Amino acid sequence: MDKISRFIGNMIEKVMLLLMVLLVAVTFLQVLARFVFKIPISWSQEMVKTCFVWIIFMGAAIAVKERTHLTLDMLSAHLPKKLQGAVRKGVLLLMLSCAGILFYGGGRYCISSASKTMVTMPLPANVQYIAMPVSAFLMIGFLLQRIVQEGAEKKEGRER
Repeated sequence: MDKISRFIGNMIEKVMLLLMVLLVAVTFLQVLARFVFKIPISWSQEMVKTCFVWIIFMGAAIAVKERTHLTLDMLSAHLPKKLQGAVRKGVLLLMLSCAGILFYGGGRYCISSASKTMVTMPLPANVQYIAMPVSAFLMIGFLLQRIVQEGAEKKEGRER
């Protein structure tokens, strides 16, 4: 399971790198076209926005996987070890429910806007919107893996 998670994480990071290169290249091209050649590129803003949305949502999934999301542990650090584990489990369950809400809400929005297209590019608007449920699905997978891992660690700790 850890091998699959690492593979998915590496793939997400490669996609994010590609999107970041595309975002910078299109932005540079737009600035060059607008200020040097005096010919603005109409689709560039929408392309940059789409790349930015995907980078943000995929970055959120990677943050969940790598455990680098924002945490406030000032209070829980002073609790007894057993209570710290319960708080950690509660936070994971809360994160799981939030990811579920994002998945459900994002999926519904994608379905309701299926007939829309982007203004300047001949692509469905869902190209941007689907980033939310995809990211939420990845977060759910990473969170479930963490919950299973913490359960296994706790079980191993009892046996010792």
